[in-house]
Amino acid sequence: MATNLEIANQALLELGSAPITSDDFTTPVSASAKVVSPAFSSVLNEVLSDYDFPVLRVVAELTSAGVPAVDTEFDYYFNLPTDFNFLNKVTTTEGFLWDAYRIEGDTLLANETPIFLHYTKTITDASVLPDYIVPAIVYKLAARIAKPLTGEINERNMMNQEYEKAFKRAKRRASQDKVPMRYVEDSNSGYIQAHQGPYGHL
Repeated sequence: MATNLEIANQALLELGSAPITSDDFTTPVSASAKVVSPAFSSVLNEVLSDYDFPVLRVVAELTSAGVPAVDTEFDYYFNLPTDFNFLNKVTTTEGFLWDAYRIEGDTLLANETPIFLHYTKTITDASVLPDYIVPAIVYKLAARIAKPLTGEINERNMMNQEYEKAFKRAKRRASQDKVPMRYVEDSNSGYIQAHQGPYGHL
């Protein structure tokens, strides 16, 4: 798994620049670090936001943190996870889709507890990502820093072309990944019970 620094240095090498140190990446001093370090986070977020990569998907069970302080139509509030980026859906313990909720700041309001939050998380540490995503981040970063670092528009265009190819490969590989599923037992499923008679399936 590639670290943030390793990705930054690979982007620099793609442009013919020397690698930087960890200290220089954290507190930029060299000309290269002053260009690549500020650009890294935005590029990482941009690449990961362009596709629903399985590694970003999370299903979390949330239990009510209390009753809303102000009078609302909702009975419970929930603290959103610290790595929450955006919401995909909310389901009940039976697996039903639950759409009666509202997000306010870092809390979610609902009339059901517990609930299951299906969301996409924010990642700031690239070392947790699968290797197949790394080339796309490298080329996107190289494209972003090419002109300020080298002054060459052609370099930027070349890196963008490489990014498009790497990103397609990453999406193709991601489509093969299996996402952990949460299964609902027959005895707990209201839908299944509603479609069964007293002697089993109708």
